[in-house]
Amino acid sequence: MIISGDADEGAVVFLETDNEITLEPVIGPDVLAALEVVLVKAAAVHAKHHPVR
Repeated sequence: MIISGDADEGAVVFLETDNEITLEPVIGPDVLAALEVVLVKAAAVHAKHHPVR
């Protein structure tokens, strides 16, 4: 998996399957921002329940 991005254009995720099929979904900047918010919230919940010792 390779992720390349441009803040103005969003991100492209390159995925290659076992059958050597390459998928290149393009994620728009608005979706990318929403995904970032969800990941930050998930990380905070995880840290609360699994603190580093």
